[in-house]
Amino acid sequence: RFTSQANVAVTIFLLQVPQQGRKAGQATADADHFTLKVVCWRNLAEAATALHKGDAVAVDGKLMLNTATTPEGMQKKQFE
Repeated sequence: RFTSQANVAVTIFLLQVPQQGRKAGQATADADHFTLKVVCWRNLAEAATALHKGDAVAVDGKLMLNTATTPEGMQKKQFE
C-alpha cells in the first residue's frame, strides 16, 4: 500500500519471536513468543510484500514502545 499524501510505499507485518531459552524448531505455545510490529518504507516495503508466513527475516532498525488506551480505558503497549 502507499501513503495517501506522499504516495510512499509502506508495508506493515507482525513478527513473532520465540522467548529466550527456546531452541530453534522447538514447538512452543503462543505465550512463549512476543510479537513485534514491523513497518517497512519505500523500496524495502515493496520487497517485503513477497514475504510469506513462516519466512525467515532479519530486522535492522529502531525499536519503539508505543502505548495506547483501549476504549475500556486500559493501557496497551506494543513494540514497533
